[in-house]
Amino acid sequence: MTRAHVFGRTPDSTEPAGAAWARAGLIGAATGLRSTWGLAAIAWTAGPSGDTSAAALRRPWVRGATLVAAMAELVADKSPLVPSRLSPAGLGPRLLIGAALGAALSERRAGDRTPLVTGAAIGAATAFASAAAGTRWRRTAAGPQRAWTDPMAAAVEDVVTAALAWAAACAPAAQESLGYGAAR
Repeated sequence: MTRAHVFGRTPDSTEPAGAAWARAGLIGAATGLRSTWGLAAIAWTAGPSGDTSAAALRRPWVRGATLVAAMAELVADKSPLVPSRLSPAGLGPRLLIGAALGAALSERRAGDRTPLVTGAAIGAATAFASAAAGTRWRRTAAGPQRAWTDPMAAAVEDVVTAALAWAAACAPAAQESLGYGAAR
């Protein structure tokens, strides 16, 4: 058995399964912090061709809608009126979106044996973990006797979220799965 088969790949594959799972984890983490940002990153980096699970995201109106949703979440997140991301209404969509995006980034090319279920499970699990971590960060950073305000702590979280989403969506193998052809 060759090394490529040990990692669940076909012999012509150049990437171990762990890299696909890392992307699923990164996009799930971004989704746990900001529910729409992972989706927006994938929509805005999806390539012009290829038959993948991200094909619908390449439509201009979908890209526009994801951008509007991400910007609305950016603003709304700073409001004290927005319920906790750990409430059922906040956590449920994060888990579903994290799972869907984790699966989408695990699907790369014909012959790829990475189970989509694994990518979905990783995406959902990291969405849950980052939602909990983000809530803890905000409570700690903007709690009593801290120098940070809640909007300042949220802005730091925005930067982290953007970095996670773009790292997941812009990796060379992710670009291949999103329709840009072989990464070189």
